[in-house]
Amino acid sequence: MVAPWLCDESGNPLDEWQRALATSDDAHIIINAGPGSGKTRVLVAHYLHLLMTRTDWDVNAVVAITFTEKAAAEMKDRVSKVLQRIVREWHVETERKRAHQLLDSLPEAPIGTIHSFCARLLRQFAVEANLDPSFQVLDDLQASILRRQVCQRWLWTSITQPPSDEIKENADAVVAYWGFDRAVGILTELLKLRPLIEYRRSICKPMFCQDDSLLESEEALERCYNEVVKAYEEAKREINGLDFDDLLLRTWWLLRGNPEVLRQVRRQHFRILVDELQDTDRVQVEILSLLCGWDERESPMKFFGVGDSQQSIYAFRNADVGVFNELWERARCTHGWRAEKLSVNYRSLKPLVDLTNHAFERIFVVSERAMRPSNASEPDFSEWTHTERKRPTNLALSLPSFNSPIQKASGSGCERKRNGLPNASLI
Repeated sequence: MVAPWLCDESGNPLDEWQRALATSDDAHIIINAGPGSGKTRVLVAHYLHLLMTRTDWDVNAVVAITFTEKAAAEMKDRVSKVLQRIVREWHVETERKRAHQLLDSLPEAPIGTIHSFCARLLRQFAVEANLDPSFQVLDDLQASILRRQVCQRWLWTSITQPPSDEIKENADAVVAYWGFDRAVGILTELLKLRPLIEYRRSICKPMFCQDDSLLESEEALERCYNEVVKAYEEAKREINGLDFDDLLLRTWWLLRGNPEVLRQVRRQHFRILVDELQDTDRVQVEILSLLCGWDERESPMKFFGVGDSQQSIYAFRNADVGVFNELWERARCTHGWRAEKLSVNYRSLKPLVDLTNHAFERIFVVSERAMRPSNASEPDFSEWTHTERKRPTNLALSLPSFNSPIQKASGSGCERKRNGLPNASLI
């Protein structure tokens, strides 16, 4: 009999390969899963398996992260429904009691976005992070308006009432080359790319990547950016606010620079599960790496990530599918890691997938073998008929990858100037 937490909220059991992945806890695991293959279903089952079988753990022991607040609410709802079904229907008394205990604690469970998890850590360790724990989190619109206001005010002041000759010289050079309005727009965009810029600098790479030496105006732009960052930080400090980028960057700096904080976090969280891993960015992965000790001989936290390398849609928010691909290669080649695949599509009928693959075979990369787990025990569909509507279909459809907006910025010099971009680009 299949354990009830290895079923979905309707009581349908996971298939054999999904159950094998959901009950695995012997390594860091990354799962590349196609559309309709049940990746979130497997992650929820893994979450419940950890907490149902380790009765000495509380809900804080397992952190579950996904990319949007809506997805996080749906994940928590799935967990709640499975636990409710166990309490209502399951015959093993000890497991019913455990499910009831978890259900009572679920509202406090760390199931949410990476930003909400970082905000939680920053409030808990506010002294170490040099923050007021009552800080407000600016939404995208608030942060966007504030960034532009800061850039506009700083650039105008630097031209008309400069605090130093050097700052005036840099501001004048930027405005002379791009014009005031365009220069404000470029500085505002650079502030939006702050996590990527900070990551590049952390690995000793220049802010701009260029074939030739930077123009004087581009060097001046980099110096202006450094000053604008200071002005933006001061503006947020005045309203006791942090934007979403701050949540990531400050958590990264906190964990990287304070080993005692890192030890405390590891004592309260034992596993980290990440859904939609393909939509993470470099700084987010650095945070996960620090928490899970990927570069340490003994990993204190196990990592379980699921995603689809062909479904990355948040490049406009600095998500980088290259991060997922690098983690996948790492998992394939590194001891203590496992790289697995989910290849069976439960969402679409086989004729629909076959038609789509045939219609777009010249555009899409079609490889049925590439999406099949090499060691999976695949079900035998040979006796199924076309009238059985839930027949799983081996996923043969994969989409071409798209470059990030940062990479798209690196066109010809005249293109970049026409679009208000520096000749050098961030890649």
